[in-house]
Amino acid sequence: MPPALAIYPGSFDPITLGHLDAIARGCRLFDRVIVAVLRNPNKTPLFAVAERVALIQTAVQHLANVEVDAFEGLTVTYARQRGARACCGDCGRCPILSWNCRWPTPTKPWPKTWKPSFW
Repeated sequence: MPPALAIYPGSFDPITLGHLDAIARGCRLFDRVIVAVLRNPNKTPLFAVAERVALIQTAVQHLANVEVDAFEGLTVTYARQRGARACCGDCGRCPILSWNCRWPTPTKPWPKTWKPSFW
């Protein structure tokens, strides 16, 4: 069986201690975790994508099974391209809670073998 690969998508603008906690939890559940930084042309971010990627790489350098990448478009498309078998994230506090807990109902169906995981 291939290693269990999960993605943790988000804007991470900026990365927070809550995000880092979720990443660390994902590292204990999956063989590899990709922190996938979304490029959203419809938003004006505080930090550029390259800066967010660099900040996250520095913050997770002690976690050997984490990769940081950037993507644009649908999360499900990116996950398929990377071969992810799971999508992880934190449910956090409102309004994040309400957004993340609605999130697993996309307009484009998830692969049947791909399971969203929130904690």
